Amino acid sequence: MLKGYIKTKGKKPIEPYRNKKSFYTYDHIRKTGGDFAGILADGMVQIDIDDEAEAKLVKQMVEDLGLRCAILKTDRGIHFYFRNTEVKKKQTKLITPIGVTVDVAVGEQNAPVPIRVLGETRRWLNKIDMVEDIDFLPDWLRPLKKKNSVPDFRSLADGDGRNQALFNYILTLQ
Repeated sequence: MLKGYIKTKGKKPIEPYRNKKSFYTYDHIRKTGGDFAGILADGMVQIDIDDEAEAKLVKQMVEDLGLRCAILKTDRGIHFYFRNTEVKKKQTKLITPIGVTVDVAVGEQNAPVPIRVLGETRRWLNKIDMVEDIDFLPDWLRPLKKKNSVPDFRSLADGDGRNQALFNYILTLQ
């Protein structure tokens, strides 16, 4: 799932990694004692949910559906790692069809995955080492093309155009 590892200070890389082809091994990097990140493998996508309530909801959905993905607990939320289907580049604050806000990163851009941050090693809630054992990104987690394409249905009341908002959203999903 990871190509290798790089040294970091906190979450920030302290060495070039964007066009790099070879990386430290896990055995080497963990012995350095400092912070480090893994580099996401090609064909993988990271779904980063920083809202703790939304992250727990998605985790529950993933578990209930029996999806196989790697899950990493962060200080603000959860990272989910799937095989990539259509995500081409790193982007932030995107909306998914289920209304969850996510940041995405892809292996083809050598996305760093902070593993040890400020001396604390992040905990894998579900680690899968072999890419072939990981499911593809489900459609309901694939970010929508338009950033503001999901209306806030909870804030709509009688006479606020709920039916029209729902109809427009259905067209977006199609």
